Amino acid sequence: MEVKEYESTVKRSWVYSELQTVRNVQPSFRWGLWAGMIYSGFSLLVTRGKEPWTLSWSKRDYEYTLPKSDVRVKEIEYPKPDGVLSFDILENL
Repeated sequence: MEVKEYESTVKRSWVYSELQTVRNVQPSFRWGLWAGMIYSGFSLLVTRGKEPWTLSWSKRDYEYTLPKSDVRVKEIEYPKPDGVLSFDILENL
């Protein structure tokens, strides 16, 4: 599939209809918690996302993502295989 076909393929899929329904939920919270909750509830329960407008976002998608250097992730420490209930990868093969 070429890039030029991507948009039309997405628009024909179930993903597009779901994203179209919830497109105004996050931007509505710029008015505050209660106003965002009221608007989102109205949009999802009454109009089902069919309102003829789309609220604008305050940031681009990439601006919400932190650089990897700013994120501290604790390394997961798994217990050693006991040979009874858990095994190492080579024994599982």
